[in-house]
Amino acid sequence: WLQAPESGSRRFVCLTFDDGFSDIYTEALPVCREYGLPMTVYLVSAFIRREFPIWWLGLEATLAPNDAINFDWNGWHWRFSTRTDRQKQQAYGAIAPHLASAKPEEVQQFCSELERHYGIDFGALADRNLLTPSMIPEMQPSGLVEFGAHSVHHACLGGQDEAEAYREIAQSKQDCEALLGVTVRHFAYPYGDRRPAGAREAAICRQLGFLTAVTTECNTIFAGDRRRPFLLPRLTYNGRFQDTPLLDLLLSGTLPRLRRIW
Repeated sequence: WLQAPESGSRRFVCLTFDDGFSDIYTEALPVCREYGLPMTVYLVSAFIRREFPIWWLGLEATLAPNDAINFDWNGWHWRFSTRTDRQKQQAYGAIAPHLASAKPEEVQQFCSELERHYGIDFGALADRNLLTPSMIPEMQPSGLVEFGAHSVHHACLGGQDEAEAYREIAQSKQDCEALLGVTVRHFAYPYGDRRPAGAREAAICRQLGFLTAVTTECNTIFAGDRRRPFLLPRLTYNGRFQDTPLLDLLLSGTLPRLRRIW
């Protein structure tokens, strides 16, 4: 749409899904088939290859059944009372930012600690929650799904040096192309705010031959975004908007503008 000047002011929507979770296949794809809606699915290659743990699922699985958690990781001593739902949410909110900014080897160490102390089976979590090698080939020829890359380890690229960031982006492109047998043209930045999705990362995506790269900047797309195809905004839609007027406010651009004011 951005590349076609004749598109003018016609409204459009692009549906995107990050990480490669299996509910894209079980829930989203049937709806998109019913209405003929295309989607782009951004894959974390080490997740799909079952080579790296999904830390946020492991953390949730640790907090859910336990009234307290207590372990050491990366120089931190974690001790939380997690008896109530609120306490579990608070513990998750305290730990998650450290993991989101951690290097892949640090995340691997954290998940190993959860396995050792709390018996979390990251392989089983992946198999229950991620797309399988049989789902992806079924989705690809549907004509509705284009797969993009989303890094190798879901790493925060802004916390890595340039060589590490380049490897995360380039290797994920190669991994996805090997899996799919087609050129991967689109990239999504993990976490996607200004720290992991800046000018350096945009330059890497351009150098590697991507056509677009998307952030988590909350905004609708305007004609001016033709000038920044490697830093495109997106609107996050989830259950908090369900059956409320908020969806219209979100799609109109009103809600993103209010968020920026706040």
